[in-house]
Amino acid sequence: QENRTDGKTIYGLRTRTLTYIPNAQGTLDIPPVTLNWWNTRQDKPASTTLPAWQFTVQPGAASDAMNEVQETRPQAEDTVQNNPRWLIVGGGILLALVLLWAIGVRRAKRQQRAHAPVTDKNGLPAIEQPHPTDRKSALCELEKACAANDRHTAAQALLKLGHSYWPDDPPHSLSALAARIETGQTPLRELDRSLYAAETTDWNSSTLWDVFKHGLQEKKAAGQHYDGGLKPLYPGSL
Repeated sequence: QENRTDGKTIYGLRTRTLTYIPNAQGTLDIPPVTLNWWNTRQDKPASTTLPAWQFTVQPGAASDAMNEVQETRPQAEDTVQNNPRWLIVGGGILLALVLLWAIGVRRAKRQQRAHAPVTDKNGLPAIEQPHPTDRKSALCELEKACAANDRHTAAQALLKLGHSYWPDDPPHSLSALAARIETGQTPLRELDRSLYAAETTDWNSSTLWDVFKHGLQEKKAAGQHYDGGLKPLYPGSL
């Protein structure tokens, strides 16, 4: 993903590639994908949903290999009936073919499991998470970013700080982080909005630091969080 501009407007471009290695025939469903951003013209959050896809998986080559083994058996039986001396030889050849086929199928299944994409609870490819982030380090990065009025680095530091609180289910966007804390939603929305606006947009970094300089205040009754399984357009491209 990358940021582009035509001299007047800044826009983001993101490409996601999915690779599926099915091990059985049938129908494969890819769930819809929702993209969230801040609409600077209407000054409010907006979202777009890409429709779900459906594919039909045809039978693989394993069935053809089984048919070849089954067709070989009558030929071996005819040879044995015509010449009993080939009983042991014919049986050995047949056994070798079956063993080779079994070994090939087993190896193919291992390769499929090794290369199959890991998915999350929503059926989307799971996003590789970084190692647990130290809160003190994240707060230091946030303080430096606010002192330099660097909104992109500040957003990245906030997500790192959120990862230190929820290492098993970290928020992937500022809006997802805002849904998990008791206070600080307003400065988070202002920062999120400024990321999608022009570079000259004013942003009050001192207010953000005053709210989060002691860390995050988690909600007392936290429910199940869902970020859509997607990294944000900003600041993921930082």
